[in-house]
Amino acid sequence: MGLFSWMFADRNNVENLRIGMEAHIPCPDGSVVYTSRYDGYGHFGGYDIYELAADWNREYLSKNPDYVIPSRKAAAKPGKPFKIRISDFIWYPLYADLSIDRQEMVERMRKEKGVDWFEYRQIGIDIACYDEDNEALPFPIKICRDPGSKYSGLPASKGDPEQGYPIYKQ
Repeated sequence: MGLFSWMFADRNNVENLRIGMEAHIPCPDGSVVYTSRYDGYGHFGGYDIYELAADWNREYLSKNPDYVIPSRKAAAKPGKPFKIRISDFIWYPLYADLSIDRQEMVERMRKEKGVDWFEYRQIGIDIACYDEDNEALPFPIKICRDPGSKYSGLPASKGDPEQGYPIYKQ
């Protein structure tokens, strides 16, 4: 498993979140998730950032099966790329079924689809791992230094080119 790190949205994406730093995640519902020491793996205050991104966007994406993941392209024939829609992912039918919770979805993915490695965070990685994908979401990941930062009005956090190690120098 690789490391994940981002730039701080409330610092205009020019200061990076480094391993061991404290961080705040303003959420679309107005709550804030806090971590005193970022671990480098996307865990903040007992939450996984990619699970949060999957949760925040689930209702919208369940109603929009033709939503295109901007960075994902495939080729049916050489030189003929087509865009990947959210409904093209193996997990989409279960994710779009809002009557089931995360745990049931994971269990059914493993049992019915034979995807024994599946974790709910994979959805968040699929929809928000790349900057252009995260920015395009209705509710992108936004990580901040300031505990008073509000979700609305902030840009999406960009990925950290240094992946959480040295101080980023632009």
